[in-house]
Amino acid sequence: MQTRKDLMLNYNILDRNKICHVLNNINVKYNCNLCEENFLKENIFLEFSGNNFSQVFIFKVGEFNKLMEVLNGLKALRYFPYSAGMPIVVVHERENEAEPLIPFGYIMLKYCNNIFTIPDSKLGEKFTYGKEIVIVNKGKKYLPGYYLVVSPEGYFLGYARLNITRQNEVVVIPIRDIGWYLRKGR
Repeated sequence: MQTRKDLMLNYNILDRNKICHVLNNINVKYNCNLCEENFLKENIFLEFSGNNFSQVFIFKVGEFNKLMEVLNGLKALRYFPYSAGMPIVVVHERENEAEPLIPFGYIMLKYCNNIFTIPDSKLGEKFTYGKEIVIVNKGKKYLPGYYLVVSPEGYFLGYARLNITRQNEVVVIPIRDIGWYLRKGR
């Protein structure tokens, strides 16, 4: 994607310290280790920033030279892309907080501990419609907090906040799910 020729966006390669700083609140919220050495070694992180936003994109190390060739070629033609690669987080400058995007959830599953499996595919479908679901907790004890939500088959469905009621029910409140893009059109 590209912006108008007169709208200039900046892109920066994020080093280990900067990407870990960006991912810190996600690590804490979802009980993750996204600054794990292999994850950082295998990937390059590129931040595109404008006046009111910033997004981080991820690339495999082997794709980077081709990416820079394309970006520099577009820049020479006075085209300024606002995205490239797989978007993983949006950085909200005012709150100084990063929010994970849907494509990042599939990667986060390998590095995070707060994972909630929806026990029934019908409930999973309801969750992807952005609806709150309530499940009687018969097995694993969950703490209130933020979780990655997966289907019974282990497919990533979205991000949610879990509340636990006195009746031992788990209330799953969607934050962003795989149906969000279709509903919101963004």
